[in-house]
Amino acid sequence: MDRARYAFRVEWLDTAASLRREFVLIYFERRDGKDEVEMFDLKNRRAFLKRTKAAPLALHELTIGAKVTFLGRQLTIVDYQDAPTRAALAADHLQCFGWLPVAGVGRLGALIEACAARRLRLSNCRSVDLSPDDAEAFLGSADAAGFGLALRLQGSDARDAWADVAADPPSGIPRGALWVAATERQDEAAIEAFFEPALRGSATAPAAAPAAATGAGGAGTMASTSQAAAAEAAAAAWGDTSAPTKLCPSARRSTAQLCNCTAALVLPHVMAGGGAGEVVQATLDGATSRGLRVTAASMIDLDPVTAEELLEVYKGVEPAYAKMVTSFAQGPCLALELSGDGAVRKMREVAGPRDVDVARKVRPDTIRAIHGEDTSRCAIHVTDLEEDGPLDCEYLFSLL
Repeated sequence: MDRARYAFRVEWLDTAASLRREFVLIYFERRDGKDEVEMFDLKNRRAFLKRTKAAPLALHELTIGAKVTFLGRQLTIVDYQDAPTRAALAADHLQCFGWLPVAGVGRLGALIEACAARRLRLSNCRSVDLSPDDAEAFLGSADAAGFGLALRLQGSDARDAWADVAADPPSGIPRGALWVAATERQDEAAIEAFFEPALRGSATAPAAAPAAATGAGGAGTMASTSQAAAAEAAAAAWGDTSAPTKLCPSARRSTAQLCNCTAALVLPHVMAGGGAGEVVQATLDGATSRGLRVTAASMIDLDPVTAEELLEVYKGVEPAYAKMVTSFAQGPCLALELSGDGAVRKMREVAGPRDVDVARKVRPDTIRAIHGEDTSRCAIHVTDLEEDGPLDCEYLFSLL
């Protein structure tokens, strides 16, 4: 028996026909937990997919703008299809922007866990080497310039939940380091500038009042007395919703080093589940303990074609290759570039053998042994060949 029914307008890029096709996807939430999905072809006005089991697709993945892979097709969630769906889900899909400075990047996993405890989910992430001008424009102070992670967070009461996290951050993240927007308009503008490709252009940001930077603590936080005064002026300026969205040139440039590096991907089934923070933190702890550092990060959506390209080296060699492609293309994953001497070898040590059963026998303390399910859903992917480290990072951070 159905508990609830939700309808979404979705798009699928049919690469074979070079057409963008529109569908209505209906998600049936069942009382027995065995949720189901059906799809309707809008152009041809007929059923496209009869009601079938939704797994591995989950309701919380169906947020506006998200990309999900279902039955081998990557679908973009364009909008809610009807008013009841919007009324039921819109409040749970509120967004806010966060900034994690370099001092806290190594604790990203712990931050994800802290957010999850407040029903806040990381829906996007990208590393940015913020210029002084962009730091002034978006964070309220040129002193905030430098490497860090731009975060898009989603959940019910997202702004209040993020403020709570910033007020009491996980250990290892300096109190007051997490940026919190003063107004909803500032959140919207930052999300657009950092995550919308069309707004990350190279044009110089217009001379507008800087966005406010509000820290969570006292002395030494981003919200100094002078910044607080600037924040009030900025809040008033950003309150005018007719004002054009500012550009953030820094967000257009990749931070990837493409030298002495390796790629690590926290796989979609982990990012969609409840253990994302733990796996991300284990990855970062393993890297930093071996002298490696994060030089690039991004949430990426691989479709079957791009997953095949990334995994081409395993084709004809790994029996589970086809299942790996399917697993990699099931939704967003977190891609990291980790740099330092011997990066490829060191991260293979952290990850453990790809065969989860072997990992549990010979390397029981590794990520795959602890968090992996099988060869295709082994929690984390890392570059296997020394010469492929820069190539994998170039593909993930420059070509996609």
